[in-house]
Amino acid sequence: MSEFAQPTTTPSSPDMRVVTWNVLADCYVHGQTVLENTDFHCRTWPVRSVMIEKCLQAFDADVVCLQEVDHFESFYRPTLKAMGYKSLY
Repeated sequence: MSEFAQPTTTPSSPDMRVVTWNVLADCYVHGQTVLENTDFHCRTWPVRSVMIEKCLQAFDADVVCLQEVDHFESFYRPTLKAMGYKSLY
């Protein structure tokens, strides 16, 4: 998780953590020049889904807003539910 800026907490910090994240729809992962230096294995959905889940857990947010979501019924809904979130797609 070191590549992400870590949130700081101070006495004046709000009591609610909101995360918004463009998870890059699986249909856009392949053929993107910006990703050509990324190991192909890391771009596969089975690997990406594990990394996405780990990041969502690490964010520990009260509200999560995701963009470019596919695999909602098969991945995001059950994953978010297991983390205690209610989801709307």
